[in-house]
Order: sequence, then C-alpha cells, then structure tokens
Amino acid sequence: MDIRKLLERIREIKDRLDRANRIINICSNECRSSGILAEGRNGESYLKVDSSEIKELAESQKVHLERELEQLEEAKKTAERVIAGLLPEIKQDA
Repeated sequence: MDIRKLLERIREIKDRLDRANRIINICSNECRSSGILAEGRNGESYLKVDSSEIKELAESQKVHLERELEQLEEAKKTAERVIAGLLPEIKQDA
C-alpha cells in the first residue's frame, strides 16, 4: 500500500472510530431519538430504531475498526523501519 494511502486510511479509521465512540456515548446516556438514515439515488429514508440496537451496532463497529487500526498502525511502523533502514544507504551514496 502506498504510504499516503496508508496514512489517509489511518485518519479515516480514526474518524470512524471517533464517530462510533460518540454514538456509544449518546446511546449510553439520554438518547432522544435513534435510527438509521439511508441515502440513495431515489432519495433518503429514516428508520426509527431503539437506541440499544444502535449502541450494539456501534460497539460492533468499534471492535472491527480497532482491529483494522491496529493492523494499519503496525504496517505504518514497518514502513517507518524500512525507511529508517534505507536512509543510511542513501546518505552513503550521496
């Protein structure tokens, strides 16, 4: 994976993780309304869903996102080690 794409993906996952945590927080406290919003070519539709179900979905997503973020962070560390290993060679060639 391209380094820029890797870093972009990490930012995206962190943003989605933040959103999942906010939803979990909202649904854990006083939630006035909860539901699912779907948008498409033919318009949008909102389906009212119990906040406990939304919280459960957000918690599931959080687990998935944390796992993916962990893998991406490990790939980033590996890339950093590779780059650090190449730098001495580049300096010697210069």
